[in-house]
Formats: sequence, structure tokens, C-alpha cells
Amino acid sequence: MKKTLFFACVALVTSVSFAGNGAIRQQFVESDTDYVPCLDVTVMWTVIYSAVTHQVYDGSGGYHSIGNVRWTGEYDAVGSDMSWSSRGAGPLVFNFNGNNGQGRQTFRSNEVIFANGDYPDLHFTFEFSGTQNANGELVTLRTDLGTFRCMPN
Repeated sequence: MKKTLFFACVALVTSVSFAGNGAIRQQFVESDTDYVPCLDVTVMWTVIYSAVTHQVYDGSGGYHSIGNVRWTGEYDAVGSDMSWSSRGAGPLVFNFNGNNGQGRQTFRSNEVIFANGDYPDLHFTFEFSGTQNANGELVTLRTDLGTFRCMPN
């Protein structure tokens, strides 16, 4: 989940289709497996991400994109009847300076994944923040790729 969320942030900026009212709509689906140490199980998951962003162009030729990423997810423990569901939203922000090519992108999610039975809910956090300089080089990258944790009952 960690690697795919990192690449998902990049994909949200690069794969776009235009919606009405000047908005840009993006959607993709990801599936993977992750180990949940607090339950000692491997979880297969599928998450559908949708984003609607609005871009504003400034006088210097730069643009600023701000949007809302929404997701729904289904999670099933391998070899067990345990399953979870999630639904959430988080902001996506991208700024690009038209004078010198500098850019910055951030995405954060703080997700509670609800149990579909009498076992713990899960918690997952993710944060991505990156800056590129005028040469297109990545100069700062901060990621908190998180892990699944059990929530107290």
C-alpha cells in the first residue's frame, strides 16, 4: 500500500480528464496486499480513488491546483473471515511557478478502516510532500508511508 499510494499521488497530477465547470476529474483503482502486525494477518485490499481539482492560473504563467481526493476501500484478511471497509477524503495541493519551473505537491490522508465484525478497526496514515526546483530535480521529499494499526475497541 505504501509504494502504491506514493505513485498514486503522482498519478493524480498526471492523469486527468476534464469535467464540467472548469474542474478536472481523475480516477483510478489500486489493489495490493499488506501485513497487519497487530492482528498477524495479511490483508488483500482494493481502493477506488476519485479526485476533482480546480486549477487557477496566475499572472506569472504559473498554476495552482487544489482538489479533494475521495476513496472507498474493501479489505479482506487472507485465510480468515475478517473484513473491513473504508471511506474517506483528503486534500491534494499542487503549486507550479511559471517563472522558474519550481513546483510543490502535497497529499495527506488519515484513515479509519471499519471492521465488518467483532474485531478491531484499523487505522492508516499517509503523507506525501515533494518540491522540485527550476531544473525539474526533486529537491525535497517527505513521505510518511504509514502502517496499519489496530484501533482500541
